[in-house]
Amino acid sequence: MKNAVKNLIKFLFRLLPDGAPEFIYTTVLKPKPLKIAANKILTLLIPETLLVGNSLIALNKNDPVVSGALMLGAYEKFETPLIRKSIKQGGGNR
Repeated sequence: MKNAVKNLIKFLFRLLPDGAPEFIYTTVLKPKPLKIAANKILTLLIPETLLVGNSLIALNKNDPVVSGALMLGAYEKFETPLIRKSIKQGGGNR
């Protein structure tokens, strides 16, 4: 059930235009009761690790903002490809 909910949320996020997830989280969910409910749901869905490209990322299950955004694919969409280009296999520039 947990994976089905997470996959549904991810699917819905992919349908949204760029910037919409951030707008929803920062504006639509601004009222404290809505933000608390959204954060609770996100923390229940966050896995311990997430594979992003070839990188395994450890997520903080108590951080619904960053870890939740990573889980949903809504975090650092612009910056991630730039970092991938600059970091060579094995962990750094040489």
